[in-house]
Amino acid sequence: MIRTVLVTGAAQGIGRAIAIRLAKDGFNVAVNDIEANSSKLQKFQQEIEQIGQKSISIIADVSINESVEKMMQEVAQKLGSLDVLVANAGIGDSKLLLDTTVEDWDRVFAVNMRGVFLCYKEAAKIMIKQSTGGKIIGACSNAGYRPTPTIGAYSATKWSVRGLTQAAAIEWAPYNITVNTYCPGITMTSLGETLLEGLANFHGKTKDDVTEDFVKATPLGRIGDPDDVANLVSFLASKNSDYITGQSILLSIQNISILSVKKTWIIVGNIQSGCCRVGDRCLIMPNRTFVEVTNIYDEHIETDSYDCGKTVRLKLNNVEGQQISTGFILCNAQQNPCRVAIIEHKSIICPGYSALLYIHEAVAKVQLKQLLKLIDRETTEEHRRFIKQGQVAIARLKLSQCRQVVCMETFKDYP
Repeated sequence: MIRTVLVTGAAQGIGRAIAIRLAKDGFNVAVNDIEANSSKLQKFQQEIEQIGQKSISIIADVSINESVEKMMQEVAQKLGSLDVLVANAGIGDSKLLLDTTVEDWDRVFAVNMRGVFLCYKEAAKIMIKQSTGGKIIGACSNAGYRPTPTIGAYSATKWSVRGLTQAAAIEWAPYNITVNTYCPGITMTSLGETLLEGLANFHGKTKDDVTEDFVKATPLGRIGDPDDVANLVSFLASKNSDYITGQSILLSIQNISILSVKKTWIIVGNIQSGCCRVGDRCLIMPNRTFVEVTNIYDEHIETDSYDCGKTVRLKLNNVEGQQISTGFILCNAQQNPCRVAIIEHKSIICPGYSALLYIHEAVAKVQLKQLLKLIDRETTEEHRRFIKQGQVAIARLKLSQCRQVVCMETFKDYP
């Protein structure tokens, strides 16, 4: 008897490769995707029929319960049974967690987690009713074992799929239903391209450089192909995998730590002096670590530079996270304004005054050259001749011992 498989997200990429492979294995194949891919899906259905197998195409959103229930019933009715489910549909975006909105989070979980749950559940109902067992196969990822920057939400969904798969495998084993997942690494698909671009931006590299890093990180020396995944799914859908259940199978190990050779870190704070620009080579004090500013963000908008007094996020290269605490970054501040707060001083301070400037553990000898703006609540902006204890000003300083100073820290105690 010819068995039937349903592959979700089958119009392109890994889903397409899986459906083709299973058709060649002798399955009748139902293919699913969303409305936006309907024309591609219909053409693909015809390709499967040309292989010699029966096929139907079903437009459905896997995140909607009613649509999934109807889809499973349609497969069983039109093709005679539902013997194998491949819950392949998934989405991903490349965003840092700090940039991920609630809407972003809910969208990826709706497809990657709720969609897999609904497909598992409704397929199992059909298989239990048929009393012939079945195989349920889900899409996971090596990100479900080890996350990388920029895919935090995506990674969280894949860890969840692993847990769901193990729970389903235990509950449905009495019905002779096995439940497993396939876990590819970066694969040459449109989603893979998106993830590579995001990692390239994060590490301050080109996409080609990051791709080469992944090649080096993979013992087999190449990026995965959709056919590689289809080969594993072919095995999991076959009788040869009857004693395998609850497993999330990695296709190839990837030593992704190699991607961190060029260290990147993001800090949030207030630029207390100078003007910070993309490309600046800065010095973190007091540990005197040189870093490079690769990106500057105002809220979620990227910009090329930012002036004194602004709170921004900076992305830095060549730095370890533990090297930054409540510290500061030093960059070219010669003739640039800085924010000065007089915490304790017995007399007024006028232009020409020289002092040792203490910034946390670092010390720089400076001379006050010009008062540009007094910014505390009690002083008008027009009064720029001197500054005294309790006041805050934007000023120009001449640095005689350290010609590079920009302090990044939250400015809490003054307006």
